[in-house]
Amino acid sequence: MIVYKDIFSGDEMLSDSFPATETDAFLEVESANITVGDEQINIGANPAEGEVEEGPEAQRVNNIVHGFKLHETSFAKPDYLKALKDYMMRVKAYLQEKTPDRVAPFMAAAKVAAANIVANFADYTFYTGESYEQTAMIVLSKFVGEATTPTFFFWKDGLRQDKY
Repeated sequence: MIVYKDIFSGDEMLSDSFPATETDAFLEVESANITVGDEQINIGANPAEGEVEEGPEAQRVNNIVHGFKLHETSFAKPDYLKALKDYMMRVKAYLQEKTPDRVAPFMAAAKVAAANIVANFADYTFYTGESYEQTAMIVLSKFVGEATTPTFFFWKDGLRQDKY
């Protein structure tokens, strides 16, 4: 299994068990709503006479948010633009050190993606990783087309792959 981690915070952001579409700038992943907390584990104990056995309460959650412990955050447009610019500069510096041949493609793709994000800012929801690190990757999500669950957008050059 491959787990994608944020290059700055080390937070697990995604795994290859979620089919992703790769674009110039992103790994795009369609999410789904799942039910958690309704697992019934039979350990052989029977409730006493008259006792009602209570199980955990079921809850509907987004599979990506729940599975990778993402935390929703919010930004005013100017604050997001500053955070995005700072993040792009950090990724650029990282790429210059690790894989210089990725700098030009990343910067070109990031410019187009940033323009699209700014133009459709109200459509996006923002998430941080498990560490809440706002200077690391801010994951984007939005509803695409008639989808009932959002698509998540992970900056592909802001991820490293760990094989397990």
